[in-house]
Amino acid sequence: MPDGSVISINQNVIDQVFLANGLANGSIVSRPATYSEQLAECYRQRLLGYPSVDTQLDAAFHARNGSTTQQVAVDAQIAAVKAQYPKPVQTS
Repeated sequence: MPDGSVISINQNVIDQVFLANGLANGSIVSRPATYSEQLAECYRQRLLGYPSVDTQLDAAFHARNGSTTQQVAVDAQIAAVKAQYPKPVQTS
């Protein structure tokens, strides 16, 4: 403390903080990802793999005007990304 006072710290509290943040005795503790973490990672990977919004909108415009070639390609890319990164199954 800047004023020179002493603070007493309980080692159990420190251990709980380290474990809650994935650390123990200075090492990373491996734990299974939670469903929310798995879902967030799935969505992150999907977002990276999907065609851009501009591409999707352009394909939709052309499809409305009779040319479905771009829309078919965009839909195929989205389906492939969804297959590559399926939503995790919630177990509880």
